[in-house]
Amino acid sequence: MELNELMVGFAAEVGLGEISADDTGAYWLRIDDLSVGFIADEAGRTLVVYTTIGERDEARAGALADVLLELNNLYIGSFGGTIALDREAGQYAYQRRVSLADLDKDSFRALVEDFVNRAETLQD
Repeated sequence: MELNELMVGFAAEVGLGEISADDTGAYWLRIDDLSVGFIADEAGRTLVVYTTIGERDEARAGALADVLLELNNLYIGSFGGTIALDREAGQYAYQRRVSLADLDKDSFRALVEDFVNRAETLQD
């Protein structure tokens, strides 16, 4: 399924009304306290779901880096996603990649719910 079709259907289902991509092709939704981005790769085959989960704190950066690397080990602690540092923004992000071909309306809704729940668990 295409990202636009998934997003329009999801927005209608949850009562958001019309939704459109920004000038980069990304869709952004405010869910709970998170700003969640939905971005398709150039070929339109892979969806990246993205959100920030915390600010980088210089005083504890070393210890936190070890924790984040441990969470990424075999994707077990990161629930199938990955945790990354956006050095320029000074923030940690949680993201997940999913094949768009594997998504339909129901599995997309489940992905969004699971992603938000996991991201909230990972916030500092």
